[in-house]
Amino acid sequence: MNLFHGFRISNALDTKEPLSPALRGNIANSDELKVFSRWAAEVDQSLRNEVPQSDSPTWLHGSVMNAIRAEERAVERKDYFPALRQFALGACVVAIGFGIWGSLNRPAPTQPASIAGVVDALDFRNEINETIPKVQVSLSDELERLNHDLDNATQTLIATLP
Repeated sequence: MNLFHGFRISNALDTKEPLSPALRGNIANSDELKVFSRWAAEVDQSLRNEVPQSDSPTWLHGSVMNAIRAEERAVERKDYFPALRQFALGACVVAIGFGIWGSLNRPAPTQPASIAGVVDALDFRNEINETIPKVQVSLSDELERLNHDLDNATQTLIATLP
């Protein structure tokens, strides 16, 4: 039996529309479709003619309706979560994008000081010691502090050599 034909038969019974001539021809040519068509018509007829029993308590309808209303309110309260999830997803995408952009646009590493720069600094130290007479530095221990600073600068430059 073709399921599509079965669906069309069932749908026609549900909507109370007549069967199309092509479908009636398919039913006439297929024993399975004939059996299915009769069975579906019997089920449809029995469901339409069934009288509902009123054995249910009177409070049952109200209780069911209250439960449905409570569920609708619960669904209304839960509706803000999809927007929050989309916002969080968007924030994560933006953060990942900035991370990738930052990693691709890193500045080039600085080159270590060359030997010529270190030699120049050492020469400058010697020139300062020769050109500044100790007499002109009138502040106490200023020359020693200057020499100490120059020693520290020299050590830093030597440490940066490869």
